[in-house]
Amino acid sequence: MLAKLRPHLTYANVMATIAVFLALTTGAAYAANTVFSTDIVDGEVKTPDLAKNGVTADKLAANAVSTNKIANNAVNTGKVADNSLTGADIANTNSVGAAEIGALGGAEITNFSLNDEDVGQGTFVNFLVSINRVDAHSCGYNTVTGANAAGDHLVLTPSFDASPGVINYTAEYAADGSVRIKACNPTDFAYGNHTTRFNLLVIDAQ
Repeated sequence: MLAKLRPHLTYANVMATIAVFLALTTGAAYAANTVFSTDIVDGEVKTPDLAKNGVTADKLAANAVSTNKIANNAVNTGKVADNSLTGADIANTNSVGAAEIGALGGAEITNFSLNDEDVGQGTFVNFLVSINRVDAHSCGYNTVTGANAAGDHLVLTPSFDASPGVINYTAEYAADGSVRIKACNPTDFAYGNHTTRFNLLVIDAQ
């Protein structure tokens, strides 16, 4: 038998047989432990090659996930850790509107953080009103043009420099919603027509 096989044995046949044997016995283990990044052609690892949940947080480089990598509406309340957002995470211009806010109570507002424009339904600043003659120990009314404050709270501040110190001014709303300035003269002498500048804050009472 060996005599018949010997003429057919060549160096090439022997080496091929040895190569097949090595591949079958050690080739799989060798390949599994020696695939490095340099062995993979760039761009050849595709989504189907990744195991489900195979990419975890510790596999991502810092700042590797940018805005354009996140699908629209993908980040919702359930994806944000409680108390994790700060002022720096919120855009400055009109990013939080009425639709994003349910209701604010005293606990949600920092003490002394609100000023007149935060609570006012309307503000009228440094406007001029012609005040009619006010007789001694009497009051007169003068309508403020363009102001409507039916049922609201009114805070009136007269200009110290423009108003006579003897007249007391208050703001009241009429039945038709218009604002009237009440000028009262507590002195024994009549006070003639004059003009005075005011600031008026209308606070919503509804």
